[in-house]
Amino acid sequence: KPQQALNWLETELPTLITIVRCCAEHAELRDIAAEFVLPLGNYLPPRGNWTALAEIADLALSASAAGDDQRGQARALTALALIDQHVGDLPGAQQRLGEALRIRRAIGDVAAQATTLDHLGLVDWHIGQPQIAVSRLRQALRLHRRLGRAAHAATTLHNLAEIHESLGRPDTAQRLLGRSLTLRRQSEDRFGEACTLVVLGRVQALAGDIASATANLDDGIRLSSQVGYLESEWEGLICRAELARRCDDPVTATRDLDAALTI
Repeated sequence: KPQQALNWLETELPTLITIVRCCAEHAELRDIAAEFVLPLGNYLPPRGNWTALAEIADLALSASAAGDDQRGQARALTALALIDQHVGDLPGAQQRLGEALRIRRAIGDVAAQATTLDHLGLVDWHIGQPQIAVSRLRQALRLHRRLGRAAHAATTLHNLAEIHESLGRPDTAQRLLGRSLTLRRQSEDRFGEACTLVVLGRVQALAGDIASATANLDDGIRLSSQVGYLESEWEGLICRAELARRCDDPVTATRDLDAALTI
């Protein structure tokens, strides 16, 4: 069961980090260190635990380089790029992702290329190159569809929607978010569903569709809390507080802001 797995990860995280350290120190186990990056890279960031991910990715990169494990190097570089992006080092993130993409193209890992293009697209957007970002994300979407990766395609559609929103295209953003939400639910991606509900609610609020925005923010906040997606829950609370303020509901606004402060 997903919640039991999450509870187990939370309890055993110190043990898992110790295992990664041991693997990185022994030549015959170095390739195992990089195997931890992907599952923990999905688990740790939504909970704000970037410090643990940084240690794991650094260990995996060193171990993979020592063992000439190109797949492991690309995986570690991608995780470190996410950390760079989180702390605002966008050029650093762009450089690491560019190197990861080069490696993945050289070894013919098409699925990983698509994921790297997703990450690069977001970095390009935040650097201020939205057209390049859209181009990369469209490339990623084509690859995901070709490989039948519905959950990954949902993430790409979500990211495209956020870019279109930033370019003042709320109708396009809502359409893309709707497509993303359908795929999230079909894939049973509850983390992704929570995030998309919150962003859809935010876009609808800005467009003046108060009823739809309220419903989607309520559902997104509730689901974010259930799955432990702290960043999404925080964003949803802030958006709902702003919506309540605009609707002259200071009680709800204050309640949500207080709740956000505890996250």
